[in-house]
Amino acid sequence: ATHLLEEGEVEAAETLLRETVAAAPDYLAAWGNLGRCLAKQGRFAEALDCYRQVLQRRPDDVSALLNIATAHLARRELKGAAETLNQVLELDPALVGEGLLDGI
Repeated sequence: ATHLLEEGEVEAAETLLRETVAAAPDYLAAWGNLGRCLAKQGRFAEALDCYRQVLQRRPDDVSALLNIATAHLARRELKGAAETLNQVLELDPALVGEGLLDGI
């Protein structure tokens, strides 16, 4: 599915990822990739749902939280983005010094 996404075949990637999460709902990488696939299509509300699936299973997943913050920003939901970024900083304050939040 990742290869399909990289090749720009988003619909095919989405189909494969949906099948994957249906068969293996605890496969967190598939949820994250499905979220990224949906975000690439501008479907940020659906992407948020995918990222939240990751957080339900791993509440301290910084990558999922950063994806959520990015989706909130894309939807112009500044309060949601700020709250999520605060969660990230609580989990790992060093991210500021590492420049990992620069693109957000």
